[in-house]
Amino acid sequence: MIRGKYLTKMPENPFNNKTTLLMIANDGSIPAEATGEYGWIYQPKTRTIKLDWPGTDIDGIRYYDY
Repeated sequence: MIRGKYLTKMPENPFNNKTTLLMIANDGSIPAEATGEYGWIYQPKTRTIKLDWPGTDIDGIRYYDY
């Protein structure tokens, strides 16, 4: 899954077991909320990768904000 400093494939989202990726265009906006429809959300311009899961941890922090 990791070769050197690069991912060779996306890992499974541990909550929904999806490896799918929602790619956001460089001029697009990252969604404000997670839906769980995809495994991950990625925007190349900002190098932002988000876990697409709407839940929270035991401290009430959204997984989407990790």
